[in-house]
Amino acid sequence: MSENTFSNKTLAISGFVMLAVVLAAFAWMWFKTPRPDESMYRTSANLQVPDISGIEKRASSLLEGMTNNGGIPIPPPTEKMGREDPFASL
Repeated sequence: MSENTFSNKTLAISGFVMLAVVLAAFAWMWFKTPRPDESMYRTSANLQVPDISGIEKRASSLLEGMTNNGGIPIPPPTEKMGREDPFASL
């Protein structure tokens, strides 16, 4: 293995110094950023009710000519349903 030369020690020390600088900058930005007032998160007085009347009118105009197919009965499965051999004709 290589010896701990001056350049290796210098690289290690400079790496630790850069890491400390980055962590200090991150901590400074984290704690110095202004926080919004907490009261705006505690009450719903600041919230406004959205107006969806236009969306309701648009949806009703799109659906007024459609037929509801939800009432079409689905036949119960028989014993042979899904058991046909697709390779029988080959």
